Amino acid sequence: MHFAIHPSEGWPGEATKTAQSPVLALMTDDLSAIVEKLKPHGIDVVASDHGFAHVIAFQDPDGNHP
Repeated sequence: MHFAIHPSEGWPGEATKTAQSPVLALMTDDLSAIVEKLKPHGIDVVASDHGFAHVIAFQDPDGNHP
């Protein structure tokens, strides 16, 4: 398992409400399966390729969006 907390500056997507909002990163072997599990719950994801990893992001319960 990989768990990381990154600064949000420089990550793609919409700006967070504060520049201090972190990015939480979890690793999976099957990103497509995670996306398919989120869709039925009405969770829209933003996909991007960072060169070293394919990433998805989604809105948190407080309304912050990637």
